[in-house]
Amino acid sequence: MNKSLLRKKDQKEEKPVGPQEESKGGNHYIYMDDKDFEIQMNSKNMTIIAIAGDGNCLFRAVSDQVYGTENYYKAIRRICMDYVEYEKDFFKNYIVGGEKKFGLYLARKRTDGV
Repeated sequence: MNKSLLRKKDQKEEKPVGPQEESKGGNHYIYMDDKDFEIQMNSKNMTIIAIAGDGNCLFRAVSDQVYGTENYYKAIRRICMDYVEYEKDFFKNYIVGGEKKFGLYLARKRTDGV
């Protein structure tokens, strides 16, 4: 069964829902199958959009939300990576290998499908 992460809940906040519950590192996660998740989203007038899982999915999803189509994912990727490069002093702290590996990370993330 495919599972979608619905939301992260603090265990003290609310009684857990559903049979598929999991706790990790003090956080409580509630899972539901994809169909139940879709029904819940539809009840809130929200739609789940299938995005191609080709390594560009984050950029495709942003493109879809901003422009109403996935087609601008390459421009979104370029803009995001330009921003990461511009703010190198901030982002280098989140790259494994730090400043020494930053250039390699950036080159890889600029690659389509990665």
